[in-house]
Amino acid sequence: MYTFTVYLSVPLITPPVSILPVIDGQQISLNISINVSELCKGEYPNGITVTILNTHNNEIQDNSIIAQVNDQLMITGVTTVPNNLNAFIVNISLSNNGGEFLPTPSFGFGFLGRVTSIDSSIDNCSTINITWTAPTVDDRVFIQYYILRIYDAITGSLVDTVSIYDTSYQFVDNNLFIHRLYICYNWS
Repeated sequence: MYTFTVYLSVPLITPPVSILPVIDGQQISLNISINVSELCKGEYPNGITVTILNTHNNEIQDNSIIAQVNDQLMITGVTTVPNNLNAFIVNISLSNNGGEFLPTPSFGFGFLGRVTSIDSSIDNCSTINITWTAPTVDDRVFIQYYILRIYDAITGSLVDTVSIYDTSYQFVDNNLFIHRLYICYNWS
């Protein structure tokens, strides 16, 4: 009869970690995946801590998540983000019974609000001036441009798309009163 003793050890490499944010209404969940295909089974992390920081590096939330290994040798887990955060940083710490893994890189996320205070004024029967207020953003986020999409209100078909680098636009169209406007934006 043989007996085996398995010692958990911290591997020399930290496995790759990925985070996928999932937004459901006001709730943000983080799906966390850790690729353990290069590790021996005794080296798998059994302690996963998710720390959420605000953009000033102040800790907002610290959770341990339960790890589950799937068929693709990925350890997966889910945590939620507090509702009041539009921009945040996520740190993942891994450990097993042998100790702490080397640090993983931080992940930064930012979600912008909607444009607000959309206002319009008609100059004449074919010209409308549109203005709006930019979404509230962290001071490190820069809105590159807005995309205005104008749709026919009767058929629903796209009439025009324009890129705007300001928070106002003058739209000229002879069929002004049968069109709808949508504003989107790109940011970095």
